[in-house]
Amino acid sequence: MPRQGSRGHGGTATHGLRVLPGGGEGGPPDSAPLTAESVANFATVDSAGIDTISLGWRPSDRSIDCLRSHASRQAHTGAIVLRERLDGDGRVLVWPDLIAVEGRVDALAGGDEDRHGLVAAAAVPALAEKVEAELRDRFDIGLKGSKAVEVRRLDLAGELRFADPADGLGFLRGVEALHSPRSKTVAWRSSAGTPETVYWVTERRGVVKLRAYDKGVESGSDPPGARVRVERQYRPAKRERMSAQTVGSADLRALYSGPLEAWRPGPRASTLAAVDELPRVLMQRFESDQRAGDWLVDHGFDRREEELSVVRVERILGTLLMLRTFGSGYLEDKHAKGRRLRELRQLGLGWDVDSDEALTAEELPVSAGPVPVLRLVNELRERFAA
Repeated sequence: MPRQGSRGHGGTATHGLRVLPGGGEGGPPDSAPLTAESVANFATVDSAGIDTISLGWRPSDRSIDCLRSHASRQAHTGAIVLRERLDGDGRVLVWPDLIAVEGRVDALAGGDEDRHGLVAAAAVPALAEKVEAELRDRFDIGLKGSKAVEVRRLDLAGELRFADPADGLGFLRGVEALHSPRSKTVAWRSSAGTPETVYWVTERRGVVKLRAYDKGVESGSDPPGARVRVERQYRPAKRERMSAQTVGSADLRALYSGPLEAWRPGPRASTLAAVDELPRVLMQRFESDQRAGDWLVDHGFDRREEELSVVRVERILGTLLMLRTFGSGYLEDKHAKGRRLRELRQLGLGWDVDSDEALTAEELPVSAGPVPVLRLVNELRERFAA
């Protein structure tokens, strides 16, 4: 039975979404015009604000040397990451001239790592004061000589909550077909081929600037498709960084909305075509696995066997490059071929690798019709601007 206020058609369920040139969404010939009410029947904008932040200090005292004496691991960014974390799962990173704390704003503010809400910019100055006080007390450092707390990273997000999770999965399939100027698209899928995270990365350096992802799956709070976030990852150059005080009174609407305005329809993302852009995405996943592994070790558990390592990232990229160049025929040993393709499928990278090794799709819920992707994206932009 079609949802009330929807386009009112039944018929064959579709996994795909038809995004038409000019910014509309496809539907059957007899479909009714999309209205605010009918769009709201798909999803509501649950919240909008800041998800993750990175705060930085440049002290002139011995604070950096003191922190470097603590147990740590090396990060691929050149920093060391302290094993000990601040309340709310705040990661402490140390460079030769910089101390940074990264984490979700809601979790850091509440001192609870299970909080995943989106927070208004006005909360940032108080958060910076709280985090600085905790740094001083926890590690007995002075942070003297540091000027205003700088904001190194802001992840601005809007969250859609779908009454029917199938529509959320349809939305992710739809945004995978939206392209941003001077960017390339990389999709990270489940083993069944369903996008869980879609990245838009810069053409030259492969830096992630936008992503859409299944927040319910990431946080373990909801079934696939129920909660979807569209996130702008803002990493300003050093000369462009704002202070925490400035962010607190800043109008961040253009930062979030600007890149979304330029989205346009395009072809579905291909794993093989994205080999050149995958390194940064894989390293982002590697860092996420490292954080999760550190947490497990800190709480008395073993690391997960499937955790990514730098060596494994190198092997995955090599396999994908060879597949793109020579096809799966270069793997003459059928057992080696099976292992390599199985690994790619388990990582969600194997859906387009080999048609002869097609994925066996899980029984996933399917939307009853085209999902109004661009209209929902516009709802997110308007909510962030409110």
